[in-house]
Amino acid sequence: MGRFDEAVVCCKRHLELSRELGDRLSEGRALYNLGNVFHAKGKHIGRVGHKDPGEFSEEVKGCLQQAVTYYE
Repeated sequence: MGRFDEAVVCCKRHLELSRELGDRLSEGRALYNLGNVFHAKGKHIGRVGHKDPGEFSEEVKGCLQQAVTYYE
């Protein structure tokens, strides 16, 4: 658990292969999975930080924004 960078590499490879094959369903799954990885990473970073629960670091905001981008 917590191997987010490795998961991103795998998901991006999945996305690349899906696009090469022209498999739109698989491409959608790859994008969804990328969104899930960044969402989980943002939540994880937010949990381990010792800041005010209402305050998010730039790293957390970046991860969550990337998740939204892939979900779109």
